[in-house]
Amino acid sequence: MNLLFAFWNDESGTVLSAEAVLLGTVGVAGGIVGLSAVSSSLNEELKDVAFAFRSLDQSFSFEGHRSPRAWSAGSSFTQKPVKEAHEELQKRIDELEDALRREAEESSEEASAQETERSALSESSSGIFSREQVVDTGWQIDGPVLPALRDRE
Repeated sequence: MNLLFAFWNDESGTVLSAEAVLLGTVGVAGGIVGLSAVSSSLNEELKDVAFAFRSLDQSFSFEGHRSPRAWSAGSSFTQKPVKEAHEELQKRIDELEDALRREAEESSEEASAQETERSALSESSSGIFSREQVVDTGWQIDGPVLPALRDRE
């Protein structure tokens, strides 16, 4: 415990706060890039696994059995050719990726529209509001927020 207090009180190796912030920022940025790379490679590996499963030929066929007193029906299944199955899978993957991309673009456009609206409100809040602006936003005039406007009426 004394060793801990000795390290705590020792100022010969002091790290400046700017250096700590810089190191923390670089560490977080590196972590984000690393996680992004891991995510991309994991998605690619899972895509390869999906293609591998589609490559397995699951076709089967067996004839029924007949005897003088009983019988069983036969059955068969023929899978699509592998190339055709891979094309279908790739088409579905592309559709899902496009849908995700569109959704991300829409959410970023929505976020920028909200930011524009917030900045317009903050610019207009620098002056005194007119009664119409207050009524349009639904703020209460009688509350403690705008006593000066209430007194002006």
